[in-house]
Amino acid sequence: MRPKRPKELAQLINLNTGALAKLQHGAQQITQINQAVRALLPELISKQVTVANYREGILILTVPSAGWAQRLRFAQSMLLSQLRKQHLPGLSTINVQIVPNKSIVPKRTQVTGQSRMISPSTAEQLRALADHAPAELKKQLLKLAKREK
Repeated sequence: MRPKRPKELAQLINLNTGALAKLQHGAQQITQINQAVRALLPELISKQVTVANYREGILILTVPSAGWAQRLRFAQSMLLSQLRKQHLPGLSTINVQIVPNKSIVPKRTQVTGQSRMISPSTAEQLRALADHAPAELKKQLLKLAKREK
């Protein structure tokens, strides 16, 4: 197999036929489809839907959760027929994918150096349980019981 030769920058950037032109055309097409999809859907759902790709008659839409995916699926047949009529006559299928919004996911809290305290009654129950436990478990139960308030 012959190694690929480097391409000239002018060939890649050529505004009419270069790779950049193809990429730009694809991005513009997705932006137009995204606007059309949002215009056809109810406002509440349209804010959550994003067009991820359109290739070979398959439109891929993303939503942030399963709940939004279900709402979109209720409107999917209407959306499919309207898009075929108005914008994409070659559209055959709409796929819905869930892509969680990472900014919404709560951050895990880090445990500080302070250990949690347990109530006196819980500590007493742990001591009573330790009396009848094997040696290794007894050691751990007594250690927990020391966290009494």
